[in-house]
Amino acid sequence: MLKTIHKNKQLIDYKSLFPPLDFRESALPLFPDYYTDTAEDAPKTSAGISEARLDRNIENNLSAIKNLSLFKNVPPLLLSEILRSAHIVSHNKGEIFLTHGETVAQFYVVLEGWVKIFKSSADGKEAILQILGKNEHLTDTGIFSTTPCTLNVQAIENVKLLALPLSVTRQHFMHYNIFAENMMDIFSARAKQLLNHLEQLTLRSAPQRVGWAFLKLWLDAGADKLEITLPFDKSIIAAYLDIRPETFSRILRNMQKDGFTTNGQRITLPSMHALCAFCDPGTAQFCNRSNKPTCAVMEEQKDRL
Repeated sequence: MLKTIHKNKQLIDYKSLFPPLDFRESALPLFPDYYTDTAEDAPKTSAGISEARLDRNIENNLSAIKNLSLFKNVPPLLLSEILRSAHIVSHNKGEIFLTHGETVAQFYVVLEGWVKIFKSSADGKEAILQILGKNEHLTDTGIFSTTPCTLNVQAIENVKLLALPLSVTRQHFMHYNIFAENMMDIFSARAKQLLNHLEQLTLRSAPQRVGWAFLKLWLDAGADKLEITLPFDKSIIAAYLDIRPETFSRILRNMQKDGFTTNGQRITLPSMHALCAFCDPGTAQFCNRSNKPTCAVMEEQKDRL
């Protein structure tokens, strides 16, 4: 129990001074009484929020939008309010739609396709910092800062984005706990991804990096087939892993000696456990066989004991 010493040397229960707030029943304007975790609990009338008329493209993509991690457990009335000023943006492969120094006005979520976040130097050198796909988010830092964009963003495949005005998104982040919690979970996951990528670049060999990248793509696709379809050009994968294109090609040829086969953008695995050697804690959390009897990494660890 938290306690503090008062001037008269008496111990005072800190929680008695600041009792926990029940935001579901609070009358504070910042936490309206329609705040609920389930659709069943959501009231049928609004408390400062009216039924929003959504953009037609938003309505057409509503089933995909509802399943985004950003809107996990967000009740329908609040979701309708958040999406009131949202719209769908599409960009073709190769199109750069955010540049260094540009004022960021939108918070983007990838609905379809892939984008790369990169920095470039005056002499034309490019460093890919992130590759983002479905259900991943751009311009996260705009929630807390109004500084210009410090990166470049390019569609590496045709991409469809949910665009939320940053000014409005910032207000929802400040006002609604459930939305803020989801946003913080996203920030935390993004930080872990960046650290994991940095670890791969600094501590792993080039073949290990390629195996790790293939494992991630395989898990993203459901990990239920002996095949990976590379969703974008091999040259982009090589650049993301900080590997020369010729080195990447040589690694693919060497993998064929271990039973892997390549055919254009398709990589066929020799077994369901063929990529398990490249697993790490950051990747294992996305595998439904992790820490189970069918986990090849666990079996290997048992054999060493």
